[in-house]
Amino acid sequence: MDMKFDASADSPQISGSYKSLSKDDRKSVIAKSIPVSYAKFGFEVVECHDDGSVYFSCASLPVSERGAILLDLESHLKSETDPAITVWLSPLGDRSALRKLRGVSINTIKKNTD
Repeated sequence: MDMKFDASADSPQISGSYKSLSKDDRKSVIAKSIPVSYAKFGFEVVECHDDGSVYFSCASLPVSERGAILLDLESHLKSETDPAITVWLSPLGDRSALRKLRGVSINTIKKNTD
């Protein structure tokens, strides 16, 4: 079965060898697997979870190219480390200097009104 062309295929499961690594060892394996050509974007491994989710922070990733770059990186990591790896970009906080100056804060936690 070719996962690339079969949308109904089961998702691959993370391997036992990857899952048994410590979080720091997983970070190290992922960091070493990032191609040299991606160095210009400043990818930094933030978290590596047991389920294969890998979170990156990135200093200079152009918004217009973000999707294609992350998909290429994920494809590379799947072939180099584990087929169940999924790549995520860590969310950035509110970076608006104007809101900070005015004292406005964005709170995304919904309060229970019961």
